[in-house]
Amino acid sequence: PGPASAHTHFPPRLPAHLGRAPQSSAKRARRDGRPSAAIKALLALPLRPQPRRWRNPIPFPETFDGDTDRLPEFIVQTGAYMLVDETLFSSDALKVTFLITRLTGPALQWVIPYIRKKSPLLNDYRGFLAEMKRVFGWVEDEDF
Repeated sequence: PGPASAHTHFPPRLPAHLGRAPQSSAKRARRDGRPSAAIKALLALPLRPQPRRWRNPIPFPETFDGDTDRLPEFIVQTGAYMLVDETLFSSDALKVTFLITRLTGPALQWVIPYIRKKSPLLNDYRGFLAEMKRVFGWVEDEDF
């Protein structure tokens, strides 16, 4: 037998019980129903905390139900809330939408036809505020 025949029997044949690769702990875990050490270690790791979302320092505005006496307070609250988060309230449409989410009762009933008609006021923050003031009877002081 020359050098070529030496390669035909490489690697040497091992007895069946010696030729098997050692079982991984994952295979053992599947066989006996117990989690492996690796799985236990992964489960023991602390969860990665979610990055803290920026929180608006201005209190969330109260709702407005159409009470004329509360309209100035409502406009100041919503305006201040939106002012400190200009990235979220970056357009007139977003500002008006936010105002609408804070309306209840008669004030909410008042705005529904504007929504149904897709009124241009829904994209005009100053115009929407002017209409609210007109409808709910708020006469501005010169100082405000």
